[in-house]
Amino acid sequence: MTNYAAGLHARPRSNRSPMVAYSDAALEKDLQRVGEAWETLEATRRRTAIYPFLTAVFELVAWWAAEGMASGRAQRAIRKTMMASLPGIDPFAAIILVAAYPKRLDRRAVSRWSRVLRYALAYKPRSERLERFVRRKGGLNKCAALYARRLGRRAKTREEI
Repeated sequence: MTNYAAGLHARPRSNRSPMVAYSDAALEKDLQRVGEAWETLEATRRRTAIYPFLTAVFELVAWWAAEGMASGRAQRAIRKTMMASLPGIDPFAAIILVAAYPKRLDRRAVSRWSRVLRYALAYKPRSERLERFVRRKGGLNKCAALYARRLGRRAKTREEI
């Protein structure tokens, strides 16, 4: 199982081969795709409508994390959309906020969704769909709680587990 979580806040290593530049047009296209998933979520009242949106956010940030560029690209997305920087914000939370902009989201919901996605980034098998993984683990709230217990600020060190 490949773990992309290590690249979530990492800087690109100098020993990697040169990467193709990630243009503003590419960033806009990626944000547009996530924004469309947000609009679809807003247009429906189905309980499961959150999963395509979270999947779009997850896939985008996981791709960035695999390249070691998640934090920087998330900050670029915030500056491009909101005209302000939010230093230290989690890349998942940043993309959720950018997708929903200018609508204000409940900060607790953004935090919960972000924790779910960080947990999935660390533990979800690549072959499993995000929705299936979250449901198998007990739902959004349970995944957020699992993140807090295993990976959050108050998590036990690996030696204690």
